[in-house]
Amino acid sequence: MGNHLHLHVKLHNSHLYRAWIRGLSSGLAMISMGLEGLRQLKDKKQKFWDQRPFSRVILNFRHFLNTKSYVEVNVLEGMGMPRLEAELLIYGSRKYFKSG
Repeated sequence: MGNHLHLHVKLHNSHLYRAWIRGLSSGLAMISMGLEGLRQLKDKKQKFWDQRPFSRVILNFRHFLNTKSYVEVNVLEGMGMPRLEAELLIYGSRKYFKSG
């Protein structure tokens, strides 16, 4: 998964998310490009990030397990396995052949 990250973070206050994600995003850009590299991007009117961060609030254990399975499929896909095969391996056939 060279083009994105998956993080599982517990914040005690939902209002902290905005400041935290801004700090994390700028810190990762700084580590990757350095201050001079970021200045050059700004001068060229280019951006480091393609899109805004996507987040999901996990409300219960079932949501946690679904998210965990999604990340596992994504890892296998990143290693070259076709998505359908990765989903069959992680979710099993129950996702595709539901009875009843």
